[in-house]
Amino acid sequence: MTNSEKYRNALVRALRSKKLRAWKCGSRGSRLARVAAKWIRSWNKPRHEERHYTPTEVGSVWGLSDDTVRCIFDREPGVIRQGGSNPRKRKYVSVRIPESVMLRVHRRLTAMR
Repeated sequence: MTNSEKYRNALVRALRSKKLRAWKCGSRGSRLARVAAKWIRSWNKPRHEERHYTPTEVGSVWGLSDDTVRCIFDREPGVIRQGGSNPRKRKYVSVRIPESVMLRVHRRLTAMR
């Protein structure tokens, strides 16, 4: 399966998620939404002070698996990837998703419905 097919399948899974469609920035239901609403009120906050989420955190709030979240955010600019580059070992990559990127992707995905 090519990367574009994986991405397309991840988008289909995301659009089927009831939690993703129901999630509203600033809703009282989740800590992530409250934090995101707080961030929106402070647009002048420097990027390094912004909260960064793991794929597991985003997936639990949006009702998606870690792999689906990683696939959706794989091509997004602004996502932080940390990992080793040793060619002899498996590459473990740690992914952190800034709030601004998460909100941008959420707006784009909900606009696709």
